[in-house]
Amino acid sequence: MWGEPVSCVTTKSVRPTLAWWPVVAVASVVAVLLLAVSGQYGYFGDELYHLAAGRHLQWGYADQGPLTPLVANAVDAMFPGSVVALRVPAALLTWALVVLTAATTMELGGGRRAQVMAAAACAISANTLLFGHVLHTVIIDLFCWTLLGWLLARWVRTRDDQLLLGCGVVVAVAVQNKWLIAAFCAAFAVVVLLAGPRELLRRPMALAGAGVAAISAVPGVCWQAAHRWPQLSMAEELGGQAVFGMPPWLPFVPMVLLYSGLLFGGVLAAYGCVRLLRSPELAGYRFLAWTTLLVAAIFMAAGGRYYYVSGLVPLLWAAGAVELRHHRPSAWWRWTLSWPVLVLCAAVGVAQLPVLPRDQLPAWDFFGRYSTGWPEVAQRVTAAYHALPPAEQRGAAIIGDTYFLASAVAVLATDVPAVYSPHRGYADLGTPPESTGVVIYVGGEEQRLRHDFGEVQLMSVVDNPAGVPSTNDHVPVYRCTQPRLPWPQLWPQLGRF
Repeated sequence: MWGEPVSCVTTKSVRPTLAWWPVVAVASVVAVLLLAVSGQYGYFGDELYHLAAGRHLQWGYADQGPLTPLVANAVDAMFPGSVVALRVPAALLTWALVVLTAATTMELGGGRRAQVMAAAACAISANTLLFGHVLHTVIIDLFCWTLLGWLLARWVRTRDDQLLLGCGVVVAVAVQNKWLIAAFCAAFAVVVLLAGPRELLRRPMALAGAGVAAISAVPGVCWQAAHRWPQLSMAEELGGQAVFGMPPWLPFVPMVLLYSGLLFGGVLAAYGCVRLLRSPELAGYRFLAWTTLLVAAIFMAAGGRYYYVSGLVPLLWAAGAVELRHHRPSAWWRWTLSWPVLVLCAAVGVAQLPVLPRDQLPAWDFFGRYSTGWPEVAQRVTAAYHALPPAEQRGAAIIGDTYFLASAVAVLATDVPAVYSPHRGYADLGTPPESTGVVIYVGGEEQRLRHDFGEVQLMSVVDNPAGVPSTNDHVPVYRCTQPRLPWPQLWPQLGRF
């Protein structure tokens, strides 16, 4: 997999070419695979939330921007109730992600073999496969950050300032998805200011791009300010949560490498980072390596999740693949970048997709566990509502203890009243009116509910028919009345991240 004696391209005089056919073949195989298994189970919990949020579009939420809910709502309007259709945009973005990884390799001077290697690393990555399987904010972030890396790498080679304006447009889109891109912008500005190329900050197109991004962020900033900055509160809450029983910063780097593709993708990314910092041939791109490290440090310090930096990994794959042409790896780790290891890592990655029948789902399958049983929850809640006397139905409301449960009922249940939840971003989608008499509460604990309601009665328990432990297995459905405080006062007390 090594030995392509081509000099690194960093100037306008030599124009590298993209190995379209093999790269598109790799990207297409991944996209077709994702579409082939997209209807195996049901909606993933976050997909239901995006659909529910899309029915209450606003400029911001406690946990995201409006972009993903907007896309989910648009697809569902064209293909109502279709899980497969909802996941088509994710598959298309995954296709583009693989191609952009190869294109970034080309900009760093990589030829056909290096491009295919980087594209293959992207294709087998657990991040690519898992988040490309569902419509999620992460896959949109992965695409935007990878596109940004390609634009900057291309600018280094060509000095075409229109690419800097394009960077601003990409940031403007990314900020409508997640505020994570702000960390990249801050780190990028610091690195360029301290280490160069400082000329980049003086380019008119760069300033114009920054202006486009800033204007795009204004509505979201105003929404956050009007709602007392819920994303900051949520980030603080998540930062205090343990990951595998450890502080979030401790497993951060190992998880980045693990989900980058086990031995193959993880080793290639680590090697690419080292070479991007040390290689004379890639000296012009070194500021991107320092930006990557600073972004990682920011998220580690803030207790962020590993996948927050996954959009920068394609740049590392590209650098690693390019440098393997000039530096033959040591024998003790050379085998990790061999084709047999690639095939093995690909098999492990594919095994995490919904390829097994629902009744054979392993308990460790996170995406599978949270993609089953939602229709049963909706059906049981619908039955509980219709079991109420007509007088109680007229003043009833439904509350989901988690945003997953609330979203499942809101999207999948029919002929039920409005659905609310005090959990995360769903809390901002609405508050039960003061006239609410009876609450059908889905999930939660009876003892806690008795603290907030004078009367709590268990109506039924929902079991996951697949027999797989999940968020919707053994879910209680309660009838709650006599709230101890008026709803405008009670709702903030129920809210949590």
